[in-house]
Amino acid sequence: SIQTSCDFLHAIFGEQPPGAVVLFAIPGERSFWCTRGEPRAIQRALTISIPSHNVYFGVSLQNRAAADVLWREANPGAKGEPTTRGYSNSAMAFPGFWVDIDIQSPAHASLNLAPTKEDARRLIERFPLPPSLLWDTGYGLQAMWLFRELWVFDSDTERDEAKIMVKRFLASLNVPASEYGWKIDPTTDFARVLRLPGTYNRKLTTPLPVTLLLNHPETRYNLSDFTPHLVEMIAPRPVIASVKTSAAITRDLHRATEALHFLPADSYDDWIRMGMALHAADPGAEGFGVWASWSQICPAKFDADVTQY
Repeated sequence: SIQTSCDFLHAIFGEQPPGAVVLFAIPGERSFWCTRGEPRAIQRALTISIPSHNVYFGVSLQNRAAADVLWREANPGAKGEPTTRGYSNSAMAFPGFWVDIDIQSPAHASLNLAPTKEDARRLIERFPLPPSLLWDTGYGLQAMWLFRELWVFDSDTERDEAKIMVKRFLASLNVPASEYGWKIDPTTDFARVLRLPGTYNRKLTTPLPVTLLLNHPETRYNLSDFTPHLVEMIAPRPVIASVKTSAAITRDLHRATEALHFLPADSYDDWIRMGMALHAADPGAEGFGVWASWSQICPAKFDADVTQY
């Protein structure tokens, strides 16, 4: 219901979020930018979308002006208003860590997924800290671990630090998943969207409700609570700055991250080719982070020193 969705977003982002809450609806790939200056914007967007669309929410609060600039850089010569749900580099803040676990089903062709929702839930419960929110997406589970306060980025450097922490969190969940031969969606960028409770999953013919299983927004954490439970990420070697625009790099890394969802990391040839491709896309910290995070889904073969080299 609309009220369920509104209550959920309010629990995550608060009454007066410092940036825009972005809702995304398909088919049509329509983005709704909801700011604190428009208190009924979320309700209007949901009234339009819920009856006939898949509805998602952005995991970060976005800076609309910055996102528009990045969109125009990525789409030179395009006419009209930007059509974007935001970028990782236009994120202003985020409320906590998240995970998206698909299960084997007619909606997902991949076989290296958790067989059932019960298996997916047991995997989430392997992490030492319980999630604040857990919901059934129809063909999988999604969850969030909320911070005590929004992590607001005061600089690009702080945003980059947050990106690394998000990658470490997902890599930490992928370690137990790999023990069973499963893989978790690499949903680590701040432009990521998740399904919104209170809506419907319309991926297949019969719509399935997106429903909350755990609703404990009062369960919140300091960043330091997570640190002992996160795998380490290896810092990249110094590189020559890329001549690509930030929007082009973001676009290329987003495409690469999506592709890695379907590729295991246990073949050395595939592993080295992917590393070279990611280095070509972005020789900096973010490109290396994508490669290192993906590499760790095969802990039996992952070697931090070799990856760094």
